[in-house]
Amino acid sequence: GDSTLRNIVNEIISLAGANIKLETWASAPGYRCGGGAIARGGNLNMYWTPSAYYQKPASIGSMSTDDVSVIGIAAWDMGEYYKGVNTWFIRMKSLLLEAAKKRNGRPLYVMHVHHLYPNQCKLQHDTESGRKNVEKCRRCNAEDAMLAFREALESAVLCVKTSGFDNIHLVDTFGITSNSFAERVSDGVHFDGVVTRGEVNLLLAAAGHGMRHVDRGNNFTCPLNPAFEASRELNCPLR
Repeated sequence: GDSTLRNIVNEIISLAGANIKLETWASAPGYRCGGGAIARGGNLNMYWTPSAYYQKPASIGSMSTDDVSVIGIAAWDMGEYYKGVNTWFIRMKSLLLEAAKKRNGRPLYVMHVHHLYPNQCKLQHDTESGRKNVEKCRRCNAEDAMLAFREALESAVLCVKTSGFDNIHLVDTFGITSNSFAERVSDGVHFDGVVTRGEVNLLLAAAGHGMRHVDRGNNFTCPLNPAFEASRELNCPLR
């Protein structure tokens, strides 16, 4: 997954007291940016696959045998690699279907888009490039974009489930990240360790207790002609 999932993995490493250091990113063919032994004889690995356009989690060999697999892809495709929400939905649906098949019935957890706070995007470097980056952060993570990508991802998961793969489950931390404290400790897209640890707890509960995704009736369907951008104010520049 992307940097939001990497933050979650780093918190798991911290909770486990494991001697693992993750690299910021990793490239093909392995995509592995770190991993190793954790508590009680387990192993944990993080693979850098931040985009539905450029990486395929199903190509990772261990996905067919790992006890638990988690995919978290959205942040980079909402900004740096933005090609529109409808296009992303089509790619994510295909990516998740391939991954669910590769799991051979084992659970596949998908991290939902958590709450974003574009007002918290901060200037890191007072340069022309830095100013462009903070403007992109604010425009690409606006509320309409967040809601459109959430709807698209939930629909993509439902598409896979209705294709006969009940092993795919959506983990939604929106409630954990929708409060004034989370907003204060957000950089627009990521959160500090306290909020991220709340996301970890929900993910571990899902994996440990067999949480199952529940669809929301007719609110989300598997659309033949996706229209997630309709009536949305989306101002992120196309890649």
